[in-house]
Amino acid sequence: MLRSRIVLACAEGLPNAQVADDLGVSRETVRKWRSRFAANRLESLADRPRSGPP
Repeated sequence: MLRSRIVLACAEGLPNAQVADDLGVSRETVRKWRSRFAANRLESLADRPRSGPP
């Protein structure tokens, strides 16, 4: 849900710093999800496969 909130706030035209402050995350987190969404759209919001047991 946090990833979606980040993307929606960015879509409103808010700068990364303001989105980070509003949502209580780092600017790096906002930058990461903004760029992933720009590259892969909705597919990027899903969890990536991880090694090890679920």
